[in-house]
Amino acid sequence: MKISKMLRELIRSIIKESNQSVSRKKYPRTFHLPWSESKTEDDKTLSPQQVEKMFVGKQVVVTEKLDGEAEGYVIRTESGFPMSNFGRHAAKFVRKGHVQTKDHWMHTKIVPNRLKER
Repeated sequence: MKISKMLRELIRSIIKESNQSVSRKKYPRTFHLPWSESKTEDDKTLSPQQVEKMFVGKQVVVTEKLDGEAEGYVIRTESGFPMSNFGRHAAKFVRKGHVQTKDHWMHTKIVPNRLKER
């Protein structure tokens, strides 16, 4: 059996199991960076001073968000941190006109992406 096929079967098994037995945990609220282009009235935004205190002079990780299309990025400190301190270590930029849905991800079924084997 090819490794890629074994990996695909393992992922399918994990997804199937997660739909049946694993409870989901809500992802903590991520504050917007001051230059984020798409915010709603209930979104929270960091001040430039908060951004400076959180990230300037620290090692950071920047992760591009790909929710169907390139929508922005998340920046977080490289060092580990407890979930309770998430808001002091991570922030996001969302581009104007990003895709939005009315269905929250926590209330939808996990669907395998059905990638074809090469």
